[in-house]
Amino acid sequence: MATQNQRRSAYGKVWLFFMYYWLIFGISTYFGQFLPIAWRQPLSIGLLVLILASMVFQRVRFSGPIISHIYTIVVGLLSYAAFMYTLQDLGARLFFNMVILAVSGFVIFGYR
Repeated sequence: MATQNQRRSAYGKVWLFFMYYWLIFGISTYFGQFLPIAWRQPLSIGLLVLILASMVFQRVRFSGPIISHIYTIVVGLLSYAAFMYTLQDLGARLFFNMVILAVSGFVIFGYR
């Protein structure tokens, strides 16, 4: 019984962090509409360098929460343009079907 409660508590913490980062991502995506077009390429290159650096250097792991927040904010800022392009190119119905499919996948595989 105690292990089941500990397991539920662990799942609750994971879902809390998951929702926290989704909230940061959503806010960053909203502010992505105000991001000048000229800033998108340097931010993309910076994100790529940050990802590669975190894979190569061990010291980056010590600042995990900081790096996670930077990833989330930059990806959110850059995602606005990708979402708008996809929405205009594929149409609203297909775009929202893909969003529903992604959310469903997270929920289904999160409970396993």
